Amino acid sequence: SEYGRVRVLAVQLLGRLKDERGAPVLIAALSDEVDEVAEKAAEALGELHYVAAAPALVALLEHRSVDVARQAVESLRLLRSPVVLGSLLACAEDIGSGIRREAIIALGACHARVEEPVLSDSAHRVVLRTLNDVEPQMRIAALLGAHEFGYRGGVEAIVYLAQDSAPEVRHVAVQAL
Repeated sequence: SEYGRVRVLAVQLLGRLKDERGAPVLIAALSDEVDEVAEKAAEALGELHYVAAAPALVALLEHRSVDVARQAVESLRLLRSPVVLGSLLACAEDIGSGIRREAIIALGACHARVEEPVLSDSAHRVVLRTLNDVEPQMRIAALLGAHEFGYRGGVEAIVYLAQDSAPEVRHVAVQAL
């Protein structure tokens, strides 16, 4: 609808202002009936690094639109808040999740050994385990997530992935080395 398109543009413009005073409006827009409004609001909150939006973004992980859920994960990654580790772990361990790949990448960005040592260790184990996933895109996601952990405990796997059958995995592994 035309009204929905206007709301999309309004949310995009509000996001471009990069002003936290717009965050309450962006958070309210996360529940808009038009998926693109919610997606653009999530994007703006992530770019704003508005950590107080974390609970509202976590709620979007279950959104009916995979695009909205993916943007929520990306925004949570940008927030780099260990508060969301539990939710990201659930997505990363759900084989059927449409946002599993994004969640694996975000785990590395959100870990914090001091604030959340147990969840950070769990996130690290999930990322390392995913280095051996059957799907090349998941192995790439794990390489990207492992980067945030400083590749701790994963150097052997990265050397192995540098000889992977998938050229895109080899490329990312070689870059990691």
